[in-house]
Amino acid sequence: MPAGYRLLSYRGADGKPAAGVLIGDRVHSAAALLPGLADVDTRSTFGLLQAWDAVDSRLKEAAARAKPDGGVPLAGVKLLAPILYPSALFCAGANYWDHLEEMARSGAAGPAVTGAWQRPPKPADPWFFCKTIAHSVIGPGDAIHLPAFSKKVDWEAEIGVVIGQAKRNLTTANAFEAVAGYTIVNDLSARDFIKREGSPFVFDWVGQKCFDGSAPMG
Repeated sequence: MPAGYRLLSYRGADGKPAAGVLIGDRVHSAAALLPGLADVDTRSTFGLLQAWDAVDSRLKEAAARAKPDGGVPLAGVKLLAPILYPSALFCAGANYWDHLEEMARSGAAGPAVTGAWQRPPKPADPWFFCKTIAHSVIGPGDAIHLPAFSKKVDWEAEIGVVIGQAKRNLTTANAFEAVAGYTIVNDLSARDFIKREGSPFVFDWVGQKCFDGSAPMG
């Protein structure tokens, strides 16, 4: 996020999720900082991102005016996943081959990466897969309930790039024009469920990646 503030989601005084703005070490209600935006859902970070052009400059101004004792201390707030909920969660398998070899050396991958699959040819470009949203995304400190069908749940810490503007056909030169900020996402995988014997598709990128709580965020 721009210097001066960060967006977050937290549990409000009424027990419901709310969009918050972290200024220094104090959390302010986004709705309180953004009065008069009738067409913007200021109750959720997703709503703020949907109107990023109008919201960003207003929040910068609010951060500059914020009083040191305004809002509530961050330490006293129950944080939720920062975005409730993104419309899509695309994941790039950019480091997959390196991680595959790491797992093969440690023996953590099990039969899914044996023999020739320990050193597969590396393609020029990464491929993408998706995580499901509402039942996969959980917040910081939330309990992760391991799926009963897997004995080899693995995790990978990832940088999440948050898109704040709708654009098409971007180039590497102007791609960052669409970026609102960054967050942390853990990609949980059921490694013993990736390879499906007898299936023409061989690998199951949905079943192993999209169980409940498989995308802790924040």
